[in-house]
Parts: sequence; structure tokens; C-alpha cells
Amino acid sequence: MISPPGYTSLAELWREFCETHFVTVYQMACAQYADDTFNASYCSGSPLDLCEQLFLGTFEDGRISLASGAEHVVDLTPKLDNRRIRFFTTASPFESSNIANTSEEVGPDGEHLMRIGSSQFQAWPHRHGTAEPWRQAYKRPGPDEIGSLRREDVPYHTLPYTFERQRFVIPRTMPGWAEHTFHRYDLDVVFSDHTGSTICLNDGALPKWYAKNIRGRKFLDDFLGTADSTASTGRPQKQEAIWKTFTALYPEGRTGSWKEVTAAVRTASGLDCSQKTVQRAIKTYGADLAKSTTKLEKY
Repeated sequence: MISPPGYTSLAELWREFCETHFVTVYQMACAQYADDTFNASYCSGSPLDLCEQLFLGTFEDGRISLASGAEHVVDLTPKLDNRRIRFFTTASPFESSNIANTSEEVGPDGEHLMRIGSSQFQAWPHRHGTAEPWRQAYKRPGPDEIGSLRREDVPYHTLPYTFERQRFVIPRTMPGWAEHTFHRYDLDVVFSDHTGSTICLNDGALPKWYAKNIRGRKFLDDFLGTADSTASTGRPQKQEAIWKTFTALYPEGRTGSWKEVTAAVRTASGLDCSQKTVQRAIKTYGADLAKSTTKLEKY
């Protein structure tokens, strides 16, 4: 969407974020589904849902702007209702499925679903809390499949409340399902004064945002719990993250060369690690190397 001078639309930032991180997030999501501890009752949705949530999370501690032309720009904190409700809240996959199956919620001919959820929205058809369908729907891609992953081919299974997906504008008509989650005051603030507005970031905040979330991976460090992984005191956390990524990618033990393994781990984890670091992490955290037919190769 068009943003006024001095502002950049979230739609533009979303495209850049996906170009940089979507493949990594997709692999990490698949690793989550495959993990024995995965709890489907708290699932964030598809890999694309997770990518969107991580993207929107990069704005939570700052301010966004709602612009309806160059003359009318309003700043807003994404945290509403004394931090209990967030502007970028989305319904869970299971709530979204219920919404999609309620005719009065979706609008005439599913208008609200299409406009707010986008043409990529698909209601999750499986029972609440069942893990196996997630594992079957989103299997870990092999090395030869990674290059063909495209966000346009992956569905969303969640629905936003306050913005039109991918365009990042405030809907001109409030979706019926928003009333069940947001207080009337918050809805009035958003929908009475800002319908049709483009959600933007002030260009003054762009350098810091790019440094953290495009050139850097702070959002991913926070997600993995490895924010201090580049510091010397954080090296154990970094090795643990490498080990978890390795076991997610190769649950039956290593296949392929260590060069290929290192490349896969780097892509999936977002960590800057050498082949030696990967090998050391696997030794430290007790990978079953007996499943591998070759010994550690020289770096």
C-alpha cells in the first residue's frame, strides 16, 4: 500500500522479511511439529502464520503509524488494553476454523475471510489438540526441496482481527469476530477513526529495525532462546541450539557430508556457525553418531 513521505508500509517490510527469513522459519516450524514435545493445543498455525507472527512481534515494543494520506498520520503502540490485548493479535487456528464456519462472521460470500484473511487462508480442518495432522501437513523439507519453498504456496490457518493481511491496512468494516476479543473502547479507537489507514513505520525507526530484523536475526534469537549466543558466555546456548536443529533435521542420524549438514543447520537455525562448531555441538550434546557411517571429517 502507498504510504506518505517519511513512512514505510508494513506491507513492504513484510515482503523483505519473507524474502530474507521465510525458508528458515518454515524449517523451524516443521521441526517444532516433529518434536515429541509439540503441543498442538498451543500451535501458532502454519509456517506462514508463524513467520507473520514473528514479523509482527518485531514492532511490539515500539510504535507504529496509521496513515490515511500525508495529512493524517497517527502513532499507536501495538499493545492495547494495558498490555493484555495486542493490536496484532490473531485468532488461533481452531478459533479461526470456527469463525470460518459461522456464516454471520464471514460476511456475504465469505467477503471478510477473503479481505482480512487473504486468498491464502484455509481453515484448519482437524480436531483441536491433535498433533499428527500438523506433522503430516508440514513435513521437514529435504535439502533438494528447500530451494523451491515459496510463501505464496503455503496457507494461513489463522485470522487477524484489526488488519487486512499482506496489505496491512485497517479494514473499512470491522469483522464480526473482533468483538469477541477486543474491548469496545479499543475497537472504537481503531475502527472509528482509522478505517482504511495504511499501517506504517516511521522512517526514523527503519535503520534500527533493519539492523535487528533483516541484517540481524534478533527476532529469531528471541524465538530460539539464544539471544546471547554470539557472546563468549553464550556459547553453550549456541551449541544447544545447533544440537536441537541438527536432531530436528536428522532424527535418524546424519546423512550427507558435514559440509551439507553445516549448510542445512545454518539455514534452519539462522546461526552463523562453522563446520567445526556444528561437530563440536553434536559431540557435546551426545548425538548418536553410531548411526552415521563415517567419522568426523577434517574441516
